[in-house]
Amino acid sequence: FAQLSSALVSMGASEVPADAQVLKSLRMQIDRLSVLTAEAEIRFDQQQLWRDEGAGSLRGWLVDACGLSRREATHLARRADRLESWPDVLEGWKSGALSGTQVDVVAAAVPARFVTEFAQQSPEVVRVLASLDVAQTEVAMRQWVRCAEAVDSPEDFSERPSGVYLDSLLDGRVVVQGQ
Repeated sequence: FAQLSSALVSMGASEVPADAQVLKSLRMQIDRLSVLTAEAEIRFDQQQLWRDEGAGSLRGWLVDACGLSRREATHLARRADRLESWPDVLEGWKSGALSGTQVDVVAAAVPARFVTEFAQQSPEVVRVLASLDVAQTEVAMRQWVRCAEAVDSPEDFSERPSGVYLDSLLDGRVVVQGQ
């Protein structure tokens, strides 16, 4: 981490060239760092280490300790939760077969009621998605969800609640949010 910090300080001291190859390479490195961060967030959440920091959830910890917006924290916590159930997707991201953006599309597209079903099919889905760009991944995931819904029973068509959050405001009021 010291080497990474030093490298970032050095890059900050001298400009990053406005060059297509440099920017493309930098984006790839950011994606690699993002997957390493996601893996650490998964382990942090599995071990509930956020409790040691006085938080009630990974999402709450990301807001309080990392200064993220509630929306971004919810996104990252949901992705960590999904990737914990989908090791094939995480491995596809680690290997470079999937981009972080594709992983985010997958995590956002699969309704909570299909997380387990997707886990069973994820090796094949990852294989297919690896050859697609982000727009094609979105189309493929919408199709996967339609197919999953087609075999769903009628009482399962509505999304089940997946969480309730309490946030204290500065004036003492409490806001309840849920999904």
